[in-house]
Amino acid sequence: MVAYSPIIATYGNRAEQFLETDSDFAKYHAKLNKKLQHLRSRCHLVTKDTKKYSSKNKYGEINSEDYDNKTKLIGVLILLHAERDLALAETLKLRARQRGKLKKSEEKVLSTRLKKACKTADKLVNVTQNEQQWITRAQYLAFAKLVHSEYLINGKRFKRKDNAKISNNLALVFAALEHLKNLSYYLKKLWITL
Repeated sequence: MVAYSPIIATYGNRAEQFLETDSDFAKYHAKLNKKLQHLRSRCHLVTKDTKKYSSKNKYGEINSEDYDNKTKLIGVLILLHAERDLALAETLKLRARQRGKLKKSEEKVLSTRLKKACKTADKLVNVTQNEQQWITRAQYLAFAKLVHSEYLINGKRFKRKDNAKISNNLALVFAALEHLKNLSYYLKKLWITL
C-alpha cells in the first residue's frame, strides 16, 4: 500500500507546476478552489441551506473520528484549505516584491490568511492524530511546522520576530524530510535487491 504524501501534494505540486509569478499563484489558487469544491461534495460537507449557516456548518464539526471511520479525504480537504491560504499569501508577497512594498490592506490580508492557515494546520494535526501510516502523519506534522514558520516570518506584524521558534520549526522540518528521503532511498534499494 502506498502512503499519501502531503508534502508532494502541496509544495511538490507547486514545484512541479513551476509557480513563479503572482499570476501563476492566482491560477493555482483558483485550481485549489475547484478541488476543494469537489472534495467537499465527495465528503458530504456541502451545506445547501445557508440560512443560519453557523448552526448547520458541517466542516467546523469535523473530528478525528470522522477521519478514522468515514474517509481519509477529510485530511486532504483540510490540507488543501491551508494550502489555498498559503497560495494567496504567496500571491500577495510576489505582488509586493514587484511593487517594492506591501500595501496596508495587503499586509492585513496576508497576516489574516497566514493566521487562518496556522489554525487550519493545527486542525489537520488534531484530526489526523490516529493516522496509521506514520510516513503520512510525519508529513502532516512537517507541513504544520512549515505553516507556523511562514506565519512567524511573514504573518506577524511585529518588528521583532521569534527567531528561536522559527529555527526550531525549520530544523524539525528539515530533519524529517531528510529522514524520509533517506528512508525512501533505502526502500528503493531494498526493492531493487528483491
